[in-house]
Amino acid sequence: MEKDVAIKITYDKDFDERDEFEASSRGVISGVIVDVDEKRYKVDIYNYKRAMLMIEWRLEKDECFMIVPGTIIMREDLNLKHMEACISRLSDVGYFDLLLPIN
Repeated sequence: MEKDVAIKITYDKDFDERDEFEASSRGVISGVIVDVDEKRYKVDIYNYKRAMLMIEWRLEKDECFMIVPGTIIMREDLNLKHMEACISRLSDVGYFDLLLPIN
């Protein structure tokens, strides 16, 4: 049974249509603050295409590397609706319980 969890998502600034377009074009938005049950987390959200480019680039330089905790990879384009749905789903499965809060 899922518990009711209070989730608040804050972006670096007022996230408008232009910011949404730029995040979608770049395939990444950094520094998203997620408050879950009075704990605050900082996450970076990538679409899978950008994540694959990052992984390929790193593997060309090194045999292995780690993905930083708080990195979220989405299949969908980065827009407010998809990012908020993704964060909600991850909260439902306990993802944020695995991260250290920043507060």
